[in-house]
Amino acid sequence: MRGFSLVEALLALTILSLVVVSFLGFLTEMNDVVRVQGDVTEASEDLRNCVALVVRQIRMAGAGGLPLFAPRPEGGFRPLAVDVVDGFSEGQVMESSAGGEAWTFEPARYPIEGTDVLRIRGVMTTPIYGLAADDFDGRGRCSIQSISPWTGLDQDLTLSGSMCGRPFLFALQAPFTISVGNGQSRDIAQWRVVEISDEAVIENSGGAARMNLSFDDGPSAAFASLNAARAFTVKPAEVFSGGFLDDFVFLVSKNGFGGSSLYRLRVTSGGGARVLAEEMVANVVDLQVALGCDLDGDGQVSEEEWFLSRDRTGGPTGEQMAKLIVFRLSIAIRTQQPDRRWSQEPKSLENGPSMTVGGSGYRYRSMTVCIKPRKADAGTRRMR
Repeated sequence: MRGFSLVEALLALTILSLVVVSFLGFLTEMNDVVRVQGDVTEASEDLRNCVALVVRQIRMAGAGGLPLFAPRPEGGFRPLAVDVVDGFSEGQVMESSAGGEAWTFEPARYPIEGTDVLRIRGVMTTPIYGLAADDFDGRGRCSIQSISPWTGLDQDLTLSGSMCGRPFLFALQAPFTISVGNGQSRDIAQWRVVEISDEAVIENSGGAARMNLSFDDGPSAAFASLNAARAFTVKPAEVFSGGFLDDFVFLVSKNGFGGSSLYRLRVTSGGGARVLAEEMVANVVDLQVALGCDLDGDGQVSEEEWFLSRDRTGGPTGEQMAKLIVFRLSIAIRTQQPDRRWSQEPKSLENGPSMTVGGSGYRYRSMTVCIKPRKADAGTRRMR
C-alpha cells in the first residue's frame, strides 16, 4: 500500500496549522469581547451605585435644620447646606460658584481639572440623643449622659468623636404651634444649630459614660439666621434632644493606581481642622452639577433658568441661587481596561472637559439625574 508523501504531509500540516491559528484567533477575539462586555457591565453597575450614593446625600442636605441659603446682614444670600465649585482648575482656591466665597477648609485631595466639586452640609447621620437641662452648664459646654432622660435606657455615645465628621451640634427646642388652616394647628419642632468648638470626648464617670463637648453659642455668621426668634443663646431648660450633623465634599480626584475615583471628604474634628478622604467608586472621570433656579416662581425650571450648564456656564448670583429648587447631577465612569477596537470619543457632560482620562480606547458610561432636595427656606424653619 502506498503511504503519504512528504509533500502531502507538509500540506496537511500547513492546513491544520492555519485552522488552529484561526481558531486561536477566534478564541482570543471572543475573550476580548467577553472581557470588554464584563468591563462595561461592571462600569454601568458602579455608575448606578455612584449616582445613588451622591443623590442620597443631596436629598439629605439640610435635613438637620441647616437651610440651603441664609440672608446676609448686609443684603443678599450665602450658601449653607449646598455649595458648588464649578470647573476646578489647578491652583484655584475652593471658591463657591454662588457668592464668590472661599470655603473654610482645604480638601485633602485636588480635583481633576475641569470637574465640579459638590459640598453637602447639615446631613444627619447619627442617632438622636436625649438631653436634659442639667446637661448644659450655661458656658457653652454640654455633657450628654449615657442614660437617656427620655426612656431611662442606654444611649450609644461611641458614634461621636474623631472617628466621624461632626462639625455641627443641633438641638431640638420646645415646639411652637402654627396654624394649618380650617381652625386647626400643629406643633412644629424648632431647630437650633450651633458649632462645635472642640472635639467631643467620651469619659467614664462613676461607672457611666458621658460625652463632653464645647460649642460656640454666639451669634455666628453661619448660624445666626437659623433661629426664628433671632435668639443667640441656647436655653438649657428648652432643649430635650440633640445630635450631630455631617459635612461632606464630593469630588473626582486621582487615585493611587494612575486613574481617577470619586472621593468623599469628611471633616473629622470640630472646626474643620482635619479632613478624611474616602475613596467611594473607582474609575469615575467626571462630576458635573447644574443648578436649576425658579427665577419666575412658576414652580418649574426652563432652559434659561439653569446655571453651570452647557447653555449657561456662568454661576447664579446669591439672590438667584436662593431660588434653587433642583439639581442636575451628571457623572461619568470608564471601563477598567481599554478596548483596542474602540475609537469613539466620549461626549463631555454639561460644561465639563473632554473625558479622555487614561487615553483613548476606553468605554465610557454616563448618567444624568435631577434631584429636588429637602430644604428649609432661607431664614425660616419651614421645611419643604
